[in-house]
Amino acid sequence: MVSNNLDKQVQSQADKKFMQTQYTSIQDNLSKFYHRWKDYSKNERQGYQTFLTEFFNCFGIVFHNPNDLPFEVNTGNGFADAFIKDIVIIEMKDKNKFRTKADLLDQLPQALKYWEAKKKNVPYLILCNFHVFIIYDTRDSKNYSLKISELENNVESFYFLLKLNPTFIPEQEEVTKKSAQLMGQFYKSLRMRLKDQDEEVDLFVLQCLFCLFSEDIGYLPPQTFTNCVHRIKDGEDNSANILSTLFKMMDEKDLNRKKGRFQNVRYFNGPLFCIKPEIVLNDNEEELLWQSCQLDWKNVRPEIFGALFESSQTKKIRHNDGMHFTFEEDIMKVIKPCILDFWNELVSNCKSLADLREVHKKLKTYRILDPACGSGNFLVVAYRELKAIEAKIFMEYKQLSGETYEKVQEILEWFPITNMYGIEINPFSSFLTKVSLWISKKLIRNQYKLTEPDLPLEDLKHIISADALVVQWNDVDVVVGNPPYIGCKMIRKARGDKYFKWLGERFRDHNKMSDYCTYWFEKVFEDVRLGVRVGFVCTKTISQTNSRRASLDKVIESGGTIFNAISHQKWSGEAKVHVSIVNFLNKSNFIGKKVLNGKEVDIISSRLLAFQMNEEAKIISANLNKAFQGITTLGKAFIISDKEARSLLKVSKNKDVIKQFYTASSVVDDPQNKPSEWIIDFQNWPIEKVRQYPEVLKLLKKRIEDQKKTTRRNKTRNQSNEYWWQFWRSRPDLRAAISKIRRYILVSRHTKYPIFIFVDAKTALPEDSTVAIALQDYGSLGILQSKFHTDWYKYQCSTLGYSLRYTNTTVFQTFPFPERIDPKVGQYMEQIDETRKQICRSDNIGLTTLYNNMNEGSYDLLRKLHKKLDDSVADSYSFDRKCIHSQDLIIEFLISLNYELTKNTSKVS
Repeated sequence: MVSNNLDKQVQSQADKKFMQTQYTSIQDNLSKFYHRWKDYSKNERQGYQTFLTEFFNCFGIVFHNPNDLPFEVNTGNGFADAFIKDIVIIEMKDKNKFRTKADLLDQLPQALKYWEAKKKNVPYLILCNFHVFIIYDTRDSKNYSLKISELENNVESFYFLLKLNPTFIPEQEEVTKKSAQLMGQFYKSLRMRLKDQDEEVDLFVLQCLFCLFSEDIGYLPPQTFTNCVHRIKDGEDNSANILSTLFKMMDEKDLNRKKGRFQNVRYFNGPLFCIKPEIVLNDNEEELLWQSCQLDWKNVRPEIFGALFESSQTKKIRHNDGMHFTFEEDIMKVIKPCILDFWNELVSNCKSLADLREVHKKLKTYRILDPACGSGNFLVVAYRELKAIEAKIFMEYKQLSGETYEKVQEILEWFPITNMYGIEINPFSSFLTKVSLWISKKLIRNQYKLTEPDLPLEDLKHIISADALVVQWNDVDVVVGNPPYIGCKMIRKARGDKYFKWLGERFRDHNKMSDYCTYWFEKVFEDVRLGVRVGFVCTKTISQTNSRRASLDKVIESGGTIFNAISHQKWSGEAKVHVSIVNFLNKSNFIGKKVLNGKEVDIISSRLLAFQMNEEAKIISANLNKAFQGITTLGKAFIISDKEARSLLKVSKNKDVIKQFYTASSVVDDPQNKPSEWIIDFQNWPIEKVRQYPEVLKLLKKRIEDQKKTTRRNKTRNQSNEYWWQFWRSRPDLRAAISKIRRYILVSRHTKYPIFIFVDAKTALPEDSTVAIALQDYGSLGILQSKFHTDWYKYQCSTLGYSLRYTNTTVFQTFPFPERIDPKVGQYMEQIDETRKQICRSDNIGLTTLYNNMNEGSYDLLRKLHKKLDDSVADSYSFDRKCIHSQDLIIEFLISLNYELTKNTSKVS
């Protein structure tokens, strides 16, 4: 352990050795620290000293003498919560008051006041609310934030605590983004210029990428590749000659090496350098490659290849192949439950050298397959994490045996990179996967001081370019990945008629109305043996109707177990979709705890709920004829400006046919919840009645004639001569329902979070981007705005890209209202309505922005009112208030209530 007197710590080299041997131990400590503190919600005075003491302990910093504790230190200008001389000042804040990063940064002046009092000799400040750490570098005024859940994977960000140079994630992200941009432009330029040399260009770019990494991480002597590019740029040599010569040397055994410029270049071999394309670069390409050489590639994560690959492909290719680069935060939601939890448990149960030898022997034969591997990011992360576990085994064996770290490796040997299996339809991408893994191996070897041979490069023959649905999958021990995102209706368009026909013939019993990713489940059932863990990131539809029946239903029916899942989350990548993450045991019962959406549960159903539900929710007769999609005009002819409307309304009777026109934007974006447009509405009137409004009729007729000249739509209703003054869909049922009430409820159809407002029934007409609900009391509005209805909405509705869809049928008509609405529901909803109107007007924002801000910690009064609303709605249902946080329990309750209300009917939504 390290003494608390950091000034007297052993200097740089000893510190580095400490980090090399203790890195995984610190990670384990930070993981335990996270699980201990993740749910902490008290104020900072009650627990910050214990919190920080345990945080310091994670890094081996222990304060044996109570007098040395660095808390409540008088800086000369106030008391800092914690201070370590010449290293850091820490200021703790209450999470309940300082919820967001912005809230914490507002407290920076206080910490800077302490820093100035210490004569500005402290390089780092930390602001923390127990859940987020903000590291502020006083030398360049940059700040970096980390959630407490991210600490264990970002040990390097806190190296400064041990007087080592830290590496902050934003630095890595910045250089990674820059390198992807430069090399992506480099690749696209070559591809466009040398259109008949695709294979040569692909290989050449990968060779250059590998060399850029290699000279910065120790594969090549420093500056080897950079010096070559410098000679090219200065006109001393051309790229075809000097780079092909370098690649030749990398493919030449040391025994044949001649003295000269590349005499210290080692023998790489492998398929990467057996062919040496001779490509002459133009000036722009030389400059792009030169700029790439200026970056520090040891700070570029191997996942860069994924970003490069995706950015280098056209949008059409990415869409047709359903390819989407997966970020590490989502990858870990598969890797951890499918791989790491299993191996960490095995290692933690080792009590002897024999146990460690047996577990490591098993690890060396462990094989991982990604059957849609893209550029290899799942395989890279899996390999990295397994090598971290292996390093932990080596350290524990060293401690128990007394052998040196190097001797332990000689005894046990290593988990081989050849155990990584991948299938990828794009040849460039599959080769990219191999390059990613070769680079990862060297980085990991350096990080953990492994003596495993790094050269020559292994022939990663199990990473192949093929269609995963065509080839037989290898026998492996775990399957992970991110199958392509192509909806069922887009498969033919994306993959072609011939492929679509083959797919139907090859998988004859597969549900043809399911998404493309479900066919990967079919291959799991065919090719993967019993008891293998499988983890996929899929589109949200995987738990819905046809796609569910073709995948997760079959998982359960075949005897498998879904043991870890996330039912619904926003995709972290470029594609604007929501995803589900599913981890299951193939054809076997899982023994152990099951986790759904981060919480332990007894069961995970194929609908990704914590309970079994065998029937669809049915339409409730009491909800019929209450909710309607708004009117459809077909074109803009009926829509008039505010100025035109005011002019027409000077004639009193025109108010019968001039209405405010509410769109989805009017509901969620306008600070006044008022539309900016009006509409001419002659309903389904006969022309004789319409002629009683001559000014309006004249204007409409001219606008429709103008519209006909500029559009080619071939519609029937108002495009015909017979009923040209009527809307395409006038919604008579909607009109009949709202004619009996003074106001009705409106909600946008496409929304992540449904927001309901009242509008005037006499003067307002809803557009088809909204759903109108013929209810006029605050009690009903409160039920709809509560968490109960929001959870029901998320569960029931279908997914359309990024947005969710509120429907009058599947959402509203199936929703079971309470038999009696507690009066407090209406009271709280009225207060919410008034409060949010005031905020929108004073802050000049719409309701969407308001609720986004509220969810990030703003508008405390409004948040408390919503809490009271949800409690009173729970009381109306006789539902336990303590369970409101659980969407699964709410859905289970509402499904049961729906069943009770519809058990004598047969109509299914």
